[in-house]
Amino acid sequence: MLRYVFAAALLVVGSCNLNKDDDENAGICVHSTTKQPKLADCTTNTGLSNVYTYCTDEKIEKDCKNLSAACSNPSSLAEYNDTIVWYKGKKCAESGYTETCASNSSYKASNQTFCPQ
Repeated sequence: MLRYVFAAALLVVGSCNLNKDDDENAGICVHSTTKQPKLADCTTNTGLSNVYTYCTDEKIEKDCKNLSAACSNPSSLAEYNDTIVWYKGKKCAESGYTETCASNSSYKASNQTFCPQ
């Protein structure tokens, strides 16, 4: 019986340490996404491009979602190239990314102009 109580106690202590590790590893993913609009053939550039810079709060670095995407007719006549930088121990609101994006409430930007579409 004592063995089971000891095993249960170790399990509780172990799970507390996991939560602490998650908090210590938390950080932000800062995205710089270039949108290159294309014509209907998906190969010809329109000559226009936009760069969106925004942030997401994440528990761990591997939760950063890369939003790079190829052009696909008819759903999206644009190519997206997403570059992500991870900053451990930061929060978006503390890093100048305070505006909530209408396109996705988990995205924060320094102002609405930099929210992805």
